[in-house]
Amino acid sequence: MTDKVVTMTCLPLRSTDTVFGRSKETGLSHHTIKLGKSFLITEDNVDEYITKMGDNIRKRADGHGVILGLSGGVDSAVVARLVQEAGVDLKCLMLPDGSAGKKASSYGDAINMAERFGIDYQVIDIEQMVKSDKMEARGSMEKATPENRRLATINVPPRVRAKQLRFIGQLESRRVIGTDNLAEQVTGYFTKGGDGDYDFCPLTNCTKGEVYILARALDVPEEIINKPPSAGLEEGQTDEAELGFTYAQIDNWILTDPHFSMQKDIDAKIKARYDATAHKRCMPYAFDVYDTPCIDVDLAR
Repeated sequence: MTDKVVTMTCLPLRSTDTVFGRSKETGLSHHTIKLGKSFLITEDNVDEYITKMGDNIRKRADGHGVILGLSGGVDSAVVARLVQEAGVDLKCLMLPDGSAGKKASSYGDAINMAERFGIDYQVIDIEQMVKSDKMEARGSMEKATPENRRLATINVPPRVRAKQLRFIGQLESRRVIGTDNLAEQVTGYFTKGGDGDYDFCPLTNCTKGEVYILARALDVPEEIINKPPSAGLEEGQTDEAELGFTYAQIDNWILTDPHFSMQKDIDAKIKARYDATAHKRCMPYAFDVYDTPCIDVDLAR
């Protein structure tokens, strides 16, 4: 799909003593820990993690307010509520692309969410900015392959939105907070210079299942929780249809030792996508006399 830039941190393995491929200390598989995940949110401990995430948001904001693109999806709704619970000043931008964007159910869900929880928000129609970017590139558009043209075109709105978040964020001395979850990170399902451009993100190490646990604990509206996840890049698009596997299957790949997995064919597809999108999880490449490769997590099986 799109492109995004976040470095996934390799945590040291906590223990070599395992039961069915899981660390006795953390309860997580070594495969999971190698992805940088060191915790598991459940319905029993969710309140504890909301408090911990709030502490981390206050630390990362460092006395500043934060700015968030509120899309009407579950990830951005959860992040908005976490910021509120943390007591950090929050401003949300709704950034529809023309009349079609304003007619979309996700736009209405974002407005309703903001008004329900008393969130300060601003609506900016990005239609003319998107058209301008496309017009400036018309020569290259004409020469591009059909697939490159499609991908470049659908990634213009996320990049325009990121630019507005950065612009207004700097004007108001706010940090940009991201909304990506771990399922999106491992599949590279985000846009470089778009929704992948932020200062910090509380959900980076949360599976999609954990996001839903947080959503219910934070009273996110059911209409947001229950609708199929969509990046909103194309009419009728859903994340799972575009990826070719479900979030539940991605979560299973994240949380299960590959030797004990019951979905090996799906795992192979997810691993292939993980490998192909390694560049999205690394800082930009720099000259190095040793030609050091991208430092991503080695999941050789």
